[in-house]
This record gives sequence, structure tokens and C-alpha cells, in this order.
Amino acid sequence: ETGFEAEEWTPMGSYRVDASRGAGIAHFFLARQAHRVGEPDSDDLEEQELLLLTREEVQAALVSGDFKVLPWATIVSLALAVLEG
Repeated sequence: ETGFEAEEWTPMGSYRVDASRGAGIAHFFLARQAHRVGEPDSDDLEEQELLLLTREEVQAALVSGDFKVLPWATIVSLALAVLEG
């Protein structure tokens, strides 16, 4: 969908999406050394903007509240924690 692929995938856990209703489980992975293999292909008509940010830019965006949806802010925080070791 993004036009990128990665050889190294680090599992970051599985979490219930809506615990109060028991709905769904999300499985999170950190993809490392991703590289472009093609153009983005959004076949479901979902509009998206692909941004390539440095780790410092991601951290700044997180702290400044640029991630407007809690699940996105959460997974980015988890990925940064995994990268910190």
C-alpha cells in the first residue's frame, strides 16, 4: 500500500482494540530498514500522505501533539521505546 517493504520485523505486542466491548486485537510490528520498491497504491480510495521523517522529527511531532489520533500516538511511542532498547 505504501510502496515500501522491509526485511526486518520486530513484534511489539498484541493489544485489544476495544476492551470494553471485546472487539478485535491489533498486532503491532516495527519494520526496520524499509526501502521503496514501488509507488504507493491505495486501492481502497483512502487518501493518504506519505511522510518520511527522522527519529528526531517523529519525537518532536509526538511531543507537540501532531499525532491527532490516540492509537497512532501510542504505537509511535511504543516504536520509539523499542528503538531506545
